[in-house]
Amino acid sequence: MLSRREQAIQRRVSGATYQDIADELGISRQRVAAMVAAPKEIRNIVRDRADFACQQCGISTKHGHVHHVGNATLIEDYNDLPNLLYLCISCHRITHDEVMALVNKAHTCGRCAHVWHQMARLQDRLPKCCPRCKSYYWQEPRKSEEVAP
Repeated sequence: MLSRREQAIQRRVSGATYQDIADELGISRQRVAAMVAAPKEIRNIVRDRADFACQQCGISTKHGHVHHVGNATLIEDYNDLPNLLYLCISCHRITHDEVMALVNKAHTCGRCAHVWHQMARLQDRLPKCCPRCKSYYWQEPRKSEEVAP
């Protein structure tokens, strides 16, 4: 017989949401998320492997999330390193919420060509700087350097 943790992981691997699993097991959604999360040692390895940089947009962050890619088909593979990515909070939110991805506007830095998404609640104002190169002139293309004759 499977433990509650194994049952939760098995349901998660099959595509169930945290809320669906919580309703089935009679526990909170947050408890389910904690049960299926990778152990701290594994999360630290994933973070160190990514060198504290989001593996989707490249922004450097100490407060990222470990994301399950979803390639696991077995309970034993769910928290294995090949199934885990280190993502910034914005990219993790976008990855999990396709509606949010449609709402979010993409910005491209004219200086370093970095592309990032702004959170929906901040859509009415422009970002102050590029999250990668920190340029306050991200809206302006880099001026080409003139070569002296």
